[in-house]
Amino acid sequence: MRLLVNRGMTALALMVLASACAGSVDQSTTTSARQPTPPQSTTVVRIPGPLSESVMLSPAMDVERVIASAPAGTAFIFEPGTYRNVSIEPKNSMSFVGQPGATLNGSTVLEGFTQQGSVWILAGINAEGRVQGNCKEVALMCSRPEDVYINSVLSQQIEDANDVGPGTFQLNYDTGVLTVGDDPAGQIVELTTTEFAFFGTASDVTIDGFIIEKYANPAQSGAIQAKSGNTLALRWRIANNDVRFNHGVGIKLGAQNVAEQNRVYANGQLGIGTGPGGFDNIIRDNEVYGNTTIGFLPGFETGGMKLTTQTRLLVERNYVYDNAGPGIWTDIDNIDVTIAENVVENNLGPGIFHEISYRAVIKDNTVTGNGFGWTQWLYGAGILIAHSPDVEVTGNVVRDNRLGIIGIQQDRGTGAYGERELRNLYVHDNIIVASEGSSGIGQDIGSEAVFSEWNNRFESNTYYVNANEYFRWLGKVLDFNTWNSFGNDLEGQTFEIDAFDP
Repeated sequence: MRLLVNRGMTALALMVLASACAGSVDQSTTTSARQPTPPQSTTVVRIPGPLSESVMLSPAMDVERVIASAPAGTAFIFEPGTYRNVSIEPKNSMSFVGQPGATLNGSTVLEGFTQQGSVWILAGINAEGRVQGNCKEVALMCSRPEDVYINSVLSQQIEDANDVGPGTFQLNYDTGVLTVGDDPAGQIVELTTTEFAFFGTASDVTIDGFIIEKYANPAQSGAIQAKSGNTLALRWRIANNDVRFNHGVGIKLGAQNVAEQNRVYANGQLGIGTGPGGFDNIIRDNEVYGNTTIGFLPGFETGGMKLTTQTRLLVERNYVYDNAGPGIWTDIDNIDVTIAENVVENNLGPGIFHEISYRAVIKDNTVTGNGFGWTQWLYGAGILIAHSPDVEVTGNVVRDNRLGIIGIQQDRGTGAYGERELRNLYVHDNIIVASEGSSGIGQDIGSEAVFSEWNNRFESNTYYVNANEYFRWLGKVLDFNTWNSFGNDLEGQTFEIDAFDP
């Protein structure tokens, strides 16, 4: 029996919660974490007054029952090991801390496959989650949240069992037969079966130090889901976690949440997202990479982050790279947004994309090698401001993207704070390095007001470019002198690209 005592106590009232070992719990793990011998019971120390209770948990325990039985304010510490198919709905002021190697795994290990020709089958699968999302033609099953991992390598779900081969699988939802194209002998085969690791609307929750992987969360939902329906959870702190291999979004924030120092990678749809109507959220010091693995359409909330309908949003000091979509995407009625000091590299979509939103400052970011997967019109930019008023773009280094800094105007109607128009765009004191592409403004509404009447301007930027004609204005790509003649960058400079010294 383990006794966990909070510091600073003057009196103790002991409450012992017996927790029978769950014999069916799978302790296998894809990490190298030590597998401890689980305790047979848990001692909870109740501290009189405002201090919370603390509980030590092990993988062999019925973790969900222990947490559900505990009062608000309880602190839980998870010993190393794999907690399989655990789904936690916190109460107010609960904290959850994982010791190194503590892994919440939303999958079930599958055994007993039978070979049939060049494939292997397993009957009796009863798993069918919510269908959600828009898929590419080559990945039409991406909207199904059931994924298969073989030794933590993702297999692609396909429609027809007759087409299954190496690296693919098919799940017949009518018959419950799973067909895989890789020999499962001696391998760990996992099927995602549980929707959320953490979910709900409790306030003041801490989630710190876990590996959170292989949850069957549908598209547009997070493995960590700080909301329920349209109700957002307040003041969650999500820190120091590895959130990976989940079907939909890695982390979905509520309001007044902080996501910091997490690694969020290889999730099927998106790295970090937000619930609608959030406010005062902070996303900082995270590493967000390799997301969008299952074949969702690029315009369907893909990439590193997609953040919607936020007020007073801060995104700072994140490293966002190698995502199959935009790096940082603020879309739909965001206002008072700051995107600062991020490093955004090699994302297939725009590096930083502010779309049909409002007041924002995008400053001091390093944006490199983005946009080459989004070749339609002017969308593949390092920094893209689309149909959004009152945006300042300053102090950024924008280097070797498909396009540099671009503003665009299309007919996108009216939003929560007025017309969705590219007005008062102020692009100044940036460094743009480019061997191709352009920077400037484009429109397809048949009006030149975006150039002449809406107070959009470029000032004091420095360009290192190969092409003499690099500057986009009035439907043309211009040389620097002509660009100046429209009042842009009168204090700006251009140099040959070889002169750039990073």
